[in-house]
Order: sequence, then structure tokens, then C-alpha cells
Amino acid sequence: MAAGQVLQADKIFYALGPIGRYQISQLFLVSLGIFAALIQLLDNVFIGSAVEHRCARPQENSSVAHNDRLEKLILSSNLSVSFGKCHIQVKNETGYVLEKHSCVYGFEYEGPRTQSVISQLDLVCGKEQLLRVTQTLVFAGQALGAIVGPFFSDRFGRKPAMIFANLLMAVLGMTIAFASNYLVFAISKFLIGALQQSLYIPICIFTGEMLPTEYRRYSIIFNTVSWSVAGLFMSLVAYLMRDMSWRYLQAVLTLSSLVFIIQL
Repeated sequence: MAAGQVLQADKIFYALGPIGRYQISQLFLVSLGIFAALIQLLDNVFIGSAVEHRCARPQENSSVAHNDRLEKLILSSNLSVSFGKCHIQVKNETGYVLEKHSCVYGFEYEGPRTQSVISQLDLVCGKEQLLRVTQTLVFAGQALGAIVGPFFSDRFGRKPAMIFANLLMAVLGMTIAFASNYLVFAISKFLIGALQQSLYIPICIFTGEMLPTEYRRYSIIFNTVSWSVAGLFMSLVAYLMRDMSWRYLQAVLTLSSLVFIIQL
């Protein structure tokens, strides 16, 4: 563009009509992607809810390696054994702690083991930070996505960027739901973070670009309201599924990414 020449795009918007049913319907359709952006960012709050736990007792035919000496102490009539949250304590008749052992027989949880990713992956007793690490990985992924996402949005267009990010978020969300170990869970969280920004930034840009300058503040209001509604929606779904497996909850929340089918 030559120096001093200004592109008067707003004149085109006003000629066509600055805001009407078309713009409102497009704002609504695009903002549906905000549900997936918020849910995949904050769902650790619900799938990783805290669970009461204690050291498990030795079980016959258990696949857990046996500690023969500890089992003899447990069976001894002269000693008392307490199974705490993270340690097994062997005490004499006076209550003096003779020995302290880690939870060598695993853990027992209040309620089904599948109620939380914490109980499913035994993220307790020195491993509590691992769940917080996955949220940090989400934020690290966001930093990457904030750099890479806008490039693809500018290069290939807002719509392809949003649809592609939503599609991959659906795949990774389901990967998290079926994750069999912590490594898969953590890596998927990092990639989800990158895609979250690759989705959310084009949404904010796209909704602003479809309105003239005077009306662009409404797109910000619309996106903010959509973000709040998405949070309420996620909380409601989590409440209704509070007695179900965290895997089912993750899978149902991930369905929000299927909005890309409508956005096509």
C-alpha cells in the first residue's frame, strides 16, 4: 500500500450493513469454539478432583510384590499396625513406632478408583505435584500456541485454523480420556495447550474482523460472555457426572470440540 493511503474497509461494512442477523449468527457460530478452548484449559479442576486415600492392606493373590517381613509383623498379635495416608506404621503395645514403611501394597481410595485421574494413576504421596505439572504443561503449550497459532491463522485463514485446531483438540481430548499412563496424559496436555491458543486467538481476531471499528467492542463483549457461559456449562456437566468415571467426564467435555462440524 502506498504511503498515506488508507484502506477504508469500514465503508464497505456500512454499505452492506454494519451489524445484522448475518453478523450475529456468525458471531454465535464462531464463539461456540470458545467452549472447547475453556474446557480443555480448565478441566483438570474436575477430572483431577482430590480423593481421600490410605495405604492398602496386603491381599492374597495380589500382583504387588510382597514384603514377607512386613506381613509377619502385620500378622503378629503383639504388635499393632496402622495404615495411614502414605505410611504403614508398626507399633508395640505402648504405641511406640517400631517401623515405618511406604505403601508397598498400593492404595485404597474412598469410592471407585476411576472417580479421578489422581486415584486412577496413584498421584498421591509424593506424586501430588504431578497433576499440577500437567497444568503447567498446558500453560507452556499456550505459550507455544500463541506464537505459532497466529502464523497459521494469517497464512491459511481464520476458519481453517479454527477448524483444524478444534479437530485436533477433539482427538487429543479423547486421547486423555483413554490415557493408560501419566506420560501420555502429560504430553497430551501440553499439545492441548498449544492448540487452545491456536483456536482462541483466531476466534478473537475473526469476530473483530467481521464488524466495523465502531462495533468491534461488541465482539469482545460477546466473546467474554461466551467464555463465562462455557465455564458454567462445564461446571454443570461435571456436577451431573460427579458419580461417574473421570474418563467419561473427559470424553463428554471433549465433545464440545465437535463444533467444527457446524463451523464447516
